[in-house]
Formats: sequence, structure tokens, C-alpha cells
Amino acid sequence: AALVGAAVIGCAQVRPPPRAPTPVPPEWQALLVELRAFTPSLGFKPPPNFEAVAHDLAAYPFCGHAPRFKLPWSYEDPLITWHESKTAEECRRAPADIDVYYGATEALGEIATPVTASMIAAGRDRFIYLVVHEDCHDQFAFPQGIEEPLCELIAYRVMAAFAAARFRWYERERRVILDYATTQARLAHATIRYYDAIARVYDARRPGREGDAQTLAARAPVFAQAEQTLGLAAGAMNNVLLANYMTYSRHFPVLERIYEALGGDIRRMIAFFREVDEAQPDPEVLFARLRLEPNDRVGQLRAQEEAILEVAIARLGRPLPPAPVDRTPKPRPRS
Repeated sequence: AALVGAAVIGCAQVRPPPRAPTPVPPEWQALLVELRAFTPSLGFKPPPNFEAVAHDLAAYPFCGHAPRFKLPWSYEDPLITWHESKTAEECRRAPADIDVYYGATEALGEIATPVTASMIAAGRDRFIYLVVHEDCHDQFAFPQGIEEPLCELIAYRVMAAFAAARFRWYERERRVILDYATTQARLAHATIRYYDAIARVYDARRPGREGDAQTLAARAPVFAQAEQTLGLAAGAMNNVLLANYMTYSRHFPVLERIYEALGGDIRRMIAFFREVDEAQPDPEVLFARLRLEPNDRVGQLRAQEEAILEVAIARLGRPLPPAPVDRTPKPRPRS
């Protein structure tokens, strides 16, 4: 994909385009200094991110196209075509059978990303999340399907630890940061449910114009529920955005269970996955053993992600805690 390594891989979850640039207040610089002093105590190595303020950069725009009736595995799936330089108007020029998403993200990992105007406009909780998530990308060398959910989990737990250390229990700032971390963690589970519901809709699709119309009618209420749950504008959700969100969510539940098995200790979690990083299988050896074709990119992604999780679980040396019972309502496609 054209955008690989530029504006999607290694980025925090996408959000709608940001507000206009604003001056950078001194308190944001102070908050960044505090975070930089805090995360090394949990095992982070100093990254090169956020060392400068980009006054002329609001955010990193991106444009993605994907087939309307095929659900990509993740944002790395070749089903999605990423475009770097298109404007919103150019991005939305696509055939009728293509899902289009034009958006922007406030920061990117592994490129020495600066502080952007949209980071400042996003608020304290989102600012902390972005710094920790992007810094997390510089700590590991996992494929994105593992690194994104791992950095999500680490970011939420670091946010909670930072809020507890920085603010008193009754202060509003502490509650806001904790609420963000808790809410976003729950949304990972919701994303999986919506993704699975849409996959079932496409699996039931019948060929032909009438079947396509029925499929679009069936997916519409699921997308509408997802937009409401995930805080998106009406009409925003489609195959491109859902695949992007799923990249951050697919393995989040098992990583949560590994975290619990490690005693809910974020320092142990970071150190543990450094060991897993060193022990992860060589991709080429793995693909050869499984006889995966060079053009089977999704098969390679799945195999690599599953192999890394197998290494992690084996290194635990004990069973994972049971998965919590999901009692939330399931998405219901229109019949």
C-alpha cells in the first residue's frame, strides 16, 4: 500500500479531521516533560518523538479505498489502497462499488513525529494517549497487527499509572484520563463484535444486483450502531475504517488476559514483551514452513500474528485467565 510506513502504520487510531491549528500553550510542553520523566520508570527507552513543535502541521491526512463487499483483514490488507497526497475531494472520487475514507491522525510512530496542532486541540487525555502510544511503537519490532493492540493496552495502563502518580484521586484531570483509558479499552471489544457482524453479512451475500442491495441494507444498521458506539459521524463507518479499527482491536482481548496473568503489572508487561520480541519467529522461516505463497499477504499477516501470540502464551508457562463474559448487546444486521 502506498501509505505503508507513511501515514497509517505505526499511528494511533484515526479520528475525524482535527480542528484548525492553535498556538501551543506552555503547559503542554510541561506535560510532555512529565511524561518523558515518567515512562522510563516503567521500562520505556527514550524515543525521538515530540522533540519539536510543528506549528505548520495540523495533522497527517490519509485516503483509503477498499471494495464495498469485501472486508479487509487489517489496514495492511492489500484490499485497501492507501493514497498519500489526495485531497478530500480527490479521495472521494471513486467507483460506486468502492468504500472511501478520508481522515487524519494527529501523530505517527517510528518517524520522530512532532507535536502537531491537532494533538493540542484534542485535550489532555488524548494528548497523553498519543504520546505514550507513539512512543510505544519505538519500543518493539512486532508486526502492526500485534504492535497496535499491544501499544493500545500499554497506553491505557500507563495513562492510569500516570494519572494516579500525577493527580490526587479527587481531581478532575485524574478522572478524565482514567475515563478515557477505560472507555477506549471497552471499545476494542465492541469493534470486534461489529467486525464479526459485518463479516457475517458479507458471507451471506448472494451474487447479483438484488443480492448487493440486500447486503448494503443489511450492513447499514450495523455500521450505524458502530458509529454511535465509537463516537463517529453518521455515514463515516465503512470497510476501510472498520479494518483500521480492527487492527488495534483483534488481539486486544488476549493481550489483556496476558496482562492479567502477569499480575496486572505494566512494568512486567513491557519487559515480558521485550522478551517475546526477541523470541518471535523469523517471518521467512515461518512462511516457508507453512508453505504460504509470496502473494498471500493476509495469510502471512495472520500466521505471523498467531505465531507471536503462541510464543507469548508459551513463555507465560501457565494458562491464561478465562475471558470475561461479554454481556453487551450484539449488533443485529437487518434481515
